[in-house]
Amino acid sequence: MKVGQIIDGRWTIIEIKGRGGQGEVFKVSDSVTNSYYALKFLNKQNNIERRNRMFKEVCNVKCLSDRHLMNIIYSNAEKYENLEEKLYYVSSYIDGISLEQYVETHDISFDEAVDFYKGFLKTLEYCHNKGIIHRDIKPDNIMLEHGELENFTLIDFGLSFNLEEEDGFTPTNQQLGNRFLLLPELVSGTSQQKRSVESDLSQSAAILLYLLTGEIPNSIFDGEGKTPHKRGNAKKILMEKVENETILNSLNYFFDKAFSNNISERYHSAADMRREMETLNELRFNILGGKEMNDIVISDNTSEGEKYRYSELIRYLNPSTELCNPEGLKLPIITDVPQLVEYAIALPTKLQSKVKKYYLDGDFVTAANTTWIRSMGLLRKRILSLGEDFVADMVEANDMDYVRNLPAYRLIDLAHELGFINKAGKAKLLKANEFYNYFNNDEANEYEEMPQDEANIIIKACISYILYSNQESFGLQFNDFREKLKSGRVTELFEDDKAMFATCPYFYLKTSVRSLLNLFRECEGIEYDNVVINMQIMFPAIWERLKIEERRALADAYTDYTNASEHKKVSDLNKIMLQVHAFDYVKENVRSRTYIQIANKLRDVHFDANNFYNEPGVIKNLEDLGTQIPALAIKETITSVLYVKLGNSYGTSWSAETIADRILDRLTESEWITYLENYMIEEENLVESINGCNRMRNQWKTVIKKYHLKELVINNPQIKKLVSIA
Repeated sequence: MKVGQIIDGRWTIIEIKGRGGQGEVFKVSDSVTNSYYALKFLNKQNNIERRNRMFKEVCNVKCLSDRHLMNIIYSNAEKYENLEEKLYYVSSYIDGISLEQYVETHDISFDEAVDFYKGFLKTLEYCHNKGIIHRDIKPDNIMLEHGELENFTLIDFGLSFNLEEEDGFTPTNQQLGNRFLLLPELVSGTSQQKRSVESDLSQSAAILLYLLTGEIPNSIFDGEGKTPHKRGNAKKILMEKVENETILNSLNYFFDKAFSNNISERYHSAADMRREMETLNELRFNILGGKEMNDIVISDNTSEGEKYRYSELIRYLNPSTELCNPEGLKLPIITDVPQLVEYAIALPTKLQSKVKKYYLDGDFVTAANTTWIRSMGLLRKRILSLGEDFVADMVEANDMDYVRNLPAYRLIDLAHELGFINKAGKAKLLKANEFYNYFNNDEANEYEEMPQDEANIIIKACISYILYSNQESFGLQFNDFREKLKSGRVTELFEDDKAMFATCPYFYLKTSVRSLLNLFRECEGIEYDNVVINMQIMFPAIWERLKIEERRALADAYTDYTNASEHKKVSDLNKIMLQVHAFDYVKENVRSRTYIQIANKLRDVHFDANNFYNEPGVIKNLEDLGTQIPALAIKETITSVLYVKLGNSYGTSWSAETIADRILDRLTESEWITYLENYMIEEENLVESINGCNRMRNQWKTVIKKYHLKELVINNPQIKKLVSIA
């Protein structure tokens, strides 16, 4: 193809922009719009595999919609089976330079490199969430519009793979990737290895190294077995550019992991890599010894053992994937549910047979109920195996009978908080719980049978996230930590308290607070002294990360001991509260607690069976408390009222909804702003339900219109989007 040539009577070639293994790229003008575009013309047009690959490339790009990704304007690639057709596609023209050209002409600072990389990882995360793996990330496939680093576009998806739509076959002998960073799995790996997200992630790490050093990594290991960041110039430049020792050590750790020859030892998500970039200045801990809490030793000696941040250390407390797989068991795509039941190894053979028989006889409700009851029983045993005291702290309950008989939705929430199931698993199990409750309602549905589709959802969710393992105990050591809080000092467990609590999962902060306050109440003598000292250390270290519930718990304790005239405990708490400025949370504390208790009860009722029947009485109690919601109870109160107002996929309790309307009518603009700006984002279940359930979404739209929420000044982008849907 030559300059001046016109393609299909529309696209005039202006200049050649580049040549690659898959095709040639031209700048073209469009006779229809008089605009410039980029046209990619396929090389070796008679090659069936290449024609098929271009078609898949177009399909994959059209699955994506992000300002940092190329978009295709026109294509004839759908005609790939017709060898007479010359395949090409037209995409937006980027008036700029490649990242490679930019690095050659600019001295990029450390902050510039990291900021760019975090943005790039966000785009990569979006691709992976859509099931698209690029497999050819390199500097000349990243274009910078107008030569501006922040205006990048990832192009050339010629080697991309769609995890959701493609057949999963990549020839083992097919070499993929690029010479910017040759990866062993893309050169000679298995078919499965050639379509792993880890390859994209390692290539992205090479981009960061290139930005920082200007050195092309070429391969993971050189002749001396050194990874790219530990070779000659790259190592020297890194040490010169990164003066902070902590950040340099974190970077080296990051590259060590990203460039591991073993795929299983690398990062497994762009989100994890982004979190690493955001915490580069945090200390790591050197862990020697076993995996259990009482075997972990933190040492100053950074030359021995593997270094971890505390957030990674916490993973040692989580079960192995053999016992608990947060991603769930990936069931085969089988529509015959009785076949899938065989994957539920936690169901005894006789019970499997019963479930199959019920299902095949069309008794879907019994098949689903049998599966659900067994699943919740097993999940309860697993949760309680962590220790009843620990679970009591987690659910903030003193009633051990309640702890031993937690309702299903609380078990599911706990399993998610503890990392036993992921966000998707939580959503699926909560939906299953909704179906189970609806079709086991004592007051309704006398003539309504459970549809097959809803039975399928219950059974599949149970198998995937609970019944794939017959283990009744996770065998974890969470109670060890609780014991150490009264038998030793935090500084004896971990060398750097602030770093320790800076990145740990939030459930651990919550549990630490609840455990400390319970131990503060229970302990005496030397154990009491240890608890007080640990509180003085931990509360200032974690206060900024604490949510209002945990801050309020400290204020509640202070109020309780003040009312009881326990002067020693009041004095000890006073010192802690002065450290963290916690006295703001004591105002209207007692009244707030009453609101919160009833609001939490309302939420419990909403997620339990017979919710439409039981909601009116509880929400009436909430309404009768007064006309103004205490500031510290806004979150729980408004959330529980919204659950009643929005209902679920089966509808609302009309009597309760009327009362909910009266409560919402009393809210001031300031109260709405406080809730939307500060608290609603923390209510993930509510937000996800609105986004995922059409009926609840429509109810939410009526709330937006009635109370003019769209007109309020909301800064949080997620909530701002949520109030803009009406």
